[in-house]
Amino acid sequence: EEMAWYGTIRPMLLERRGSVAFRGTPKRVGVGFVWFRRVFFFGHDRDGHPDHRSFTGSSLDNPRLNDKDREDLKRDYEGRPDEYREEVLAEWLDEEGAVFEKLGDAFVLKAEREGVWGWIGREKKSFEKCLIGFDIASHEDYNVISVWSLATQQQLAVWRVRGEDYETILALVHTARERYGHADIYADGNGLGGPIVQRLARRYGDGVVDRKWSGNAVKADDVGDARMLFQRKAWQFLDVDWQKAEFRTYTREKTANGLWRYQAPEGGHDDSVAAACMVAGRLKEPRVVVAGAGAAADFGFEAGQAHASM
Repeated sequence: EEMAWYGTIRPMLLERRGSVAFRGTPKRVGVGFVWFRRVFFFGHDRDGHPDHRSFTGSSLDNPRLNDKDREDLKRDYEGRPDEYREEVLAEWLDEEGAVFEKLGDAFVLKAEREGVWGWIGREKKSFEKCLIGFDIASHEDYNVISVWSLATQQQLAVWRVRGEDYETILALVHTARERYGHADIYADGNGLGGPIVQRLARRYGDGVVDRKWSGNAVKADDVGDARMLFQRKAWQFLDVDWQKAEFRTYTREKTANGLWRYQAPEGGHDDSVAAACMVAGRLKEPRVVVAGAGAAADFGFEAGQAHASM
């Protein structure tokens, strides 16, 4: 939808001074959701988009329905309140994304800016074991370093960096690792990330876990674990606008072979999503070992213990 609009329809309308009407359902599935939602809310911003208008019509307003039809419709959606609000009432669920739910219950931690790249929450407690999700990017995208407490399943810090050389990025990863008690590092060693993960592994040994996250099978598993954490209200994020927006706009579409493909929307970013999802399995089952080859068994972290990854 988005490609057709910007690539073909929009230029034709501009040439002929035409107008267009979009109709759809605010359903949180598929890559079209983000684009349609954005266009819809243009109509609520009369100052920024004076030529846009948006309207909402509930299925219950259909004049052909009688009272019994309306009651039957409500009964059919019992136990499925979100679907009822979307499909029948045509409501946008602002705290729900196309993939992840209950975002408002997760993004609750206060964050303070630190330098140009960082958002910091509370400091690490002495007994806490920490994990780092590290999404490695090209120069056009963002590198994200996301720090988590295994004990509390809370995000303690996040850095977002673009346009810097990899020596600068690796120095920042090292600083984060030392600051948070020799935290284990989970990173994507596919493609561009391969040499970076190899360098980290040479330095930190079994404290580095290569998630191969850009491969769809691993990504699907990690996103599934992250979705479960959201549904259980089991983890908490720093309330940072750009980070929350990435989770809200993250999309999925079903491929021809029936598998789900997860990705950022066209022109959007998913770097913080990747960084968090890579550690989601460990946070979901903190006593299950998820580690690189040859790593020592790790059955959680008891108060008063020391921890070192090397």
